[in-house]
Amino acid sequence: LVDELLFEFLHKTQEQLVTIGEAIRHRDLEVIRQESYSPKSGADSMSAMPLARLANELSLQGKEEKMEEIPQTLKAIEQELGRIQRYIEIYTTG
Repeated sequence: LVDELLFEFLHKTQEQLVTIGEAIRHRDLEVIRQESYSPKSGADSMSAMPLARLANELSLQGKEEKMEEIPQTLKAIEQELGRIQRYIEIYTTG
């Protein structure tokens, strides 16, 4: 059950990041604001605090319309999610 929850968290967060990436390309701040809430909420529930902080930062950047900062924060989120994914893979196979 724990494995399923971890993989579901990864899958949903990856989907949300794709949506945010598309919104960045279209300069759609409303979608960025809406979609950045879910990764933060999911990260909070999984106690992935660095990811939650980055997602919160992304949400604030969307609210404050700091479009120039958003791509860099998204990249940091993707890197952190990659780190979490490697940890989950070790946890579930080891």
